Amino acid sequence: MLSPSFGEPGRCFPLKGRSGFVVVKLREPIVPEAITIEHVLDSVVDDRSDAPKDCRVTAWLQHDRYDGKKNEFVLAEFSYDVRKSNVQTFGVSGSVAKARDEAVVNMVELQFGSNNGSPVSTCIYRLRVHGHKPRS
Repeated sequence: MLSPSFGEPGRCFPLKGRSGFVVVKLREPIVPEAITIEHVLDSVVDDRSDAPKDCRVTAWLQHDRYDGKKNEFVLAEFSYDVRKSNVQTFGVSGSVAKARDEAVVNMVELQFGSNNGSPVSTCIYRLRVHGHKPRS
């Protein structure tokens, strides 16, 4: 999920089943602006049913000492559409955008409630969180 697969089929982060989640710690705290999900190109494979579909991304600031998901909030909710580009970007919710530099995060959770039809697994090729460094 952190390094590009260059669209190679099977070079993904596989999760068993049609739903699930992954938690990612970002390299440094940022003010989030958008989320990008990338899957394999449809010209490379015949079946992209293992792509995540109905997604929700939540975030929170992880402190030095583990404190669970204190101050967790929803960054974005969206559907990844396999009929569109394999790389799709979604803006953060309006409330996060309005919070501006107060919405600093370094942990995100991608949850998907369904995929595009595979009963076996869901593959995540790449997850990107776009944003800027908080102003001091």
